[in-house]
Amino acid sequence: MLEITETAVRVVADDTKAAIAATDDALLAGAQLFASVLMGTRNSNLPINVTQPLYKHLATSAARLIEGREELECSIRLMTRIKGESRHAELNIGCPDGFPNMPFMDDETMSGQVETD
Repeated sequence: MLEITETAVRVVADDTKAAIAATDDALLAGAQLFASVLMGTRNSNLPINVTQPLYKHLATSAARLIEGREELECSIRLMTRIKGESRHAELNIGCPDGFPNMPFMDDETMSGQVETD
């Protein structure tokens, strides 16, 4: 059984919620920026060779934020699995209704990720 303090579980849960909110805020700000750029360039007389790279880079930025959010989700799965191997397995302080009922990563992906004695 892994030894983790309840305080550590609570701090990590709060920081996890903050990280998700910050990521979502960044996505929202990026979407608002993209909309503003689209509105601004639509009312300007800019050629496509000017706007296309701009739109592409804005879209790529959003895609990378979403990729980062997915990595955060994987980290949350790992943290949930680690907590599950501690005496705080039943402590539900993260997701409002617990972690979604979705399988953890397969054994091959998870092998060596969480080691217990």
